[in-house]
Amino acid sequence: MLDRLRLLVVGASIAGPSTACWLAKAGAHVTVIERFASIRKGGQAVGIRTSGVTVMRRMPSLEALVRSRYVGEEGVGFVDKNGKSYGVIRASGNPDQQTLLSEYEILRGDLAGILYDLTKYYDRIIYRFNEQVSAMRHRADNESPRNRASFGTSAAMTGAYILVGYEKERQCLVKDMQKVSPFLSAILLPSSPRLIWLRDNLFGIVSKSGSADFLQRMFGGAFGKSKEYPVPIYESLK
Repeated sequence: MLDRLRLLVVGASIAGPSTACWLAKAGAHVTVIERFASIRKGGQAVGIRTSGVTVMRRMPSLEALVRSRYVGEEGVGFVDKNGKSYGVIRASGNPDQQTLLSEYEILRGDLAGILYDLTKYYDRIIYRFNEQVSAMRHRADNESPRNRASFGTSAAMTGAYILVGYEKERQCLVKDMQKVSPFLSAILLPSSPRLIWLRDNLFGIVSKSGSADFLQRMFGGAFGKSKEYPVPIYESLK
C-alpha cells in the first residue's frame, strides 16, 4: 500500500519504533533518527493499558517480552506515621483490566530497547543514531497547523498503529484515552495539609474497602478494559 513512500520518523523511544514497525508492514521504507548515540535506557516504569494491550498483542513476541521484563511491583501501599500498613492497591490479575498498577508495568528504557530489537532487522527500517532535525521549512502557501500534545505509553502505541490505518475518525479513541477527571489532580496533588489528610484517609478507606477497582475506573480512560477501546484490524497490517 505504501511501497513508494520514503518516510522519516524522529525519535527512537516508544512511539518511534512502533510507528516504524507499522509503516514498514504497510510497505513503506522508513528511516528512524535518534539524537543520542544509542537507545536511551533511563526512565521510570510505564504501564501498557487499554488499546495499548491490543496493539502490543499484534506485534509478534512483544507481549511475552514485556512480561519477561515486568518490574515486579506488588502494589501501592499506604502506611501511617508509624510505618504500619493500612491498605494496598494491587494489580487486578486480569491483563485486560488495569488498576493503578498495570499487568504490563515495565521500565521505559526496557520497552524502548525491546521495540528497537524487534524492528532493527526489518528490511524496510533503517536506524540512524547521533542524528537530529535541525530545522523544518513550510511553504507559505502550504503551511499546515501545528498541534502539540502529551501522550502516555498506550496512547503512543495506539496512535502509531492508527496512523498507518488512515482512519481519522479513530482520533477520538486516542483522545478518549487521555481523559482525566478534574478531581484527579486535586486528589493526587493536594495543595494544603487538610487536603493531604483528606487524600490519605480517602485512599486508606478505598484500600480497606476493596472498592479500588470500581473507583479507579471513574478517574479516566487509563483504567478501562481493553475491549472498551476497540482497535480496527487493517488488512495491510495483518
